[in-house]
Amino acid sequence: MYNNYMKNIGIILDSFCSRTKKEVEKLGFGYLSMQVILDGKNYKDGVDLKFEEAMEKINSSYDKKTSQPNPGEMRDTFERMTKKYRKVIYLCLGSGMSSAFSTATAIAADFDGTVEVWDSSLVGPTYIEMAKWISQEMNENEMRIEEAKFIFNKYVDKLITWVTPERIDAIKSGGRAKKGAALLLSKLKIVPLISYKNSEIEIKGVRRGFAKAVSTVISRIKDTLGDKINEYNFVLMHTNKDSTTQIAINKLKELGINNFKQEITSSAIGIQAGIGSLSIAAYPKKIA
Repeated sequence: MYNNYMKNIGIILDSFCSRTKKEVEKLGFGYLSMQVILDGKNYKDGVDLKFEEAMEKINSSYDKKTSQPNPGEMRDTFERMTKKYRKVIYLCLGSGMSSAFSTATAIAADFDGTVEVWDSSLVGPTYIEMAKWISQEMNENEMRIEEAKFIFNKYVDKLITWVTPERIDAIKSGGRAKKGAALLLSKLKIVPLISYKNSEIEIKGVRRGFAKAVSTVISRIKDTLGDKINEYNFVLMHTNKDSTTQIAINKLKELGINNFKQEITSSAIGIQAGIGSLSIAAYPKKIA
């Protein structure tokens, strides 16, 4: 059951927020699970597996895939939420990462404008902070949905997120690189620098060695922020592998970033970028 935190506006998150269904529903939000397929067995992300368990299974599985939330469950969730709330907003995993956005948008069209799907580049803690902010502003302060979406889009545009795989052949096993090139680059210890911005994924250079790649992305974030760095929070999203997580912690501190959150990332990143991968994100301390 959802609590009384929400009133006229209901909000749905998916498991890309790196929280379990139980955790999200306790906050008063709806939840959709990404599908995790490991050696032919289908799991509901954040429901059948906690994220720590998922990383262990991903690491030991030969065939690993991830897929959008089940369309039938998506429709059922929309129906249930629209019976409870006048308007429902689904903060969906970015359209550049998954087909979930297009599927959800098509299904939402059957709900006569009561369901909106917002294309999101949110990661980890930003999902929860944004969901709470929208609920507070629209339910308590009567902000119009058009204004809330405008502020949401401005906030998302300010997010800076980089993903660093430990090995490029791990990206191949998750379906993101061609096998021959991936194996060659892996032997050379070439690590791509992957930007996740405005729902799009783009490789913006390579470095030889994981530690050097991590240093580079941290430096790029700092250079991008410049004198506004104190207006941002940092979060390190890891795949529950101590060795690569510790490298990132050390590099963040070496480069003067001493205050940052640490969270396990979603199973989707564990599959697509491989166990040992991590992402480092900077996000505004204030939404508006």
